[in-house]
Amino acid sequence: MISAEQGDVIGMHWMGVFYHEGFGVAKNMDKAIEYLQRAADAGNGQSYYQLFLIHSGKDGQDPALKNATKAYEYLMAGLLRGVTYFEEVLSFFKNNYDELAPAFAKQKGNIPINDETKKDILNMHDAFVGELKNAFSAALGKDRLYNRPCGFLNDQQIWMVGVNL
Repeated sequence: MISAEQGDVIGMHWMGVFYHEGFGVAKNMDKAIEYLQRAADAGNGQSYYQLFLIHSGKDGQDPALKNATKAYEYLMAGLLRGVTYFEEVLSFFKNNYDELAPAFAKQKGNIPINDETKKDILNMHDAFVGELKNAFSAALGKDRLYNRPCGFLNDQQIWMVGVNL
């Protein structure tokens, strides 16, 4: 709590998680979102993922907080900051297609949303996420080449495998 109050990113993240889960403190979603948002704004990708969970409507989450658009934005922001839940973003988009497709189709050139274009939009989204995954893997390869600290994909998490002396 002290480190979170002093602005430490990791402390803010974990206090958000603790308030979200009710671990060691009373469950408080307002405080959870506040701490996680502060950590996410400071660049913590895992905090973006935790915010995704809160707004995803998944089992165990507060249904009143479900917002697929907001959840998707948080998940994508997490991906761009090193969180590796590529398969989860694909399934979340597919499961919430009606709500998420219009914004995605607009980004990709105002593609009309109808039954005929659904398969095309899903394929474009899959390709878009595939490009993010390939870019992530390429960056890891470059880190390994130059003997920089790096990680690898394993069960959709980044594990540190190098130490820069």
